[in-house]
Formats: sequence, C-alpha cells, structure tokens
Amino acid sequence: MGKNDTQVFDLNFEKKVHCEWHEDTPTLHHAVIEGGGITPENLEHAQVIDKLEGFCKKLNLSIVQKLDHQFTPYGKSIVFVLEESHIAIHTWPEKGYIHVDIVTCSKREENSAKLVAEFNKIFNPSYTRLLKLRY
Repeated sequence: MGKNDTQVFDLNFEKKVHCEWHEDTPTLHHAVIEGGGITPENLEHAQVIDKLEGFCKKLNLSIVQKLDHQFTPYGKSIVFVLEESHIAIHTWPEKGYIHVDIVTCSKREENSAKLVAEFNKIFNPSYTRLLKLRY
C-alpha cells in the first residue's frame, strides 16, 4: 500500500459542556479509529483477534474478557472488556474497512500520534481517521 492518508480530530468537551458534573464522575477518554483500504488478509477473523490483542498490549490495556462473533459470509465484531473499560472492533472485509472504538477511564490518555501509529502498523490501512473525545 502507498502512503497512509490520516485525519485526526482531537476534541475536549470537559470545559465546553456547561453543566455541573458530580465530583465522582470519572473523566472518560473515547477514541474512534477508522481504517480503510485494508487487505482482506489483514481482516481475517483469527488475525483480527490476534492483532487486537497486540494493539492492547502496545497501549498497556489490560484484557479481562473477550467476546467475538464471525458473521456469514464475512465481517466480525469483537469486544474486549478491559480493566480500563472496553475496546470494540467491527470489520467489513468486503469493503476493506475497520472501525475501532476505545473507551478508557484511566488517568493516562493515549497520545493521538501513538494510537494512529500502532493502528497503522497493525492493520496497514491506506487511510485512517481518528476521532478523540474527552468528557
């Protein structure tokens, strides 16, 4: 594949949402990563599970439980419950597309560049979009 086209949208709503937050409400970090132009081999069911495990390890996310479903004839949904919250992946191999949803409540927030770099290294998309929210 050629050079990756990447878009990053980093939005912080903590100071823009005008309301009273309860003092016990945790700050949530929510990242949505989309990738397209991915080869069918990189979206095979078993490989995606292995790749997701590697992605979590690189980001120091602790997997508690795994759930996955292979659709017929293709596509999959995989959810990992994490000590930090959850990560979910949905694939459309026939379109070369993957959607990754990461929600964490840890004090540590992942750097946008690191998220994109690890995602691109693992799935090798031709384009990537990252949307990060803090609320």
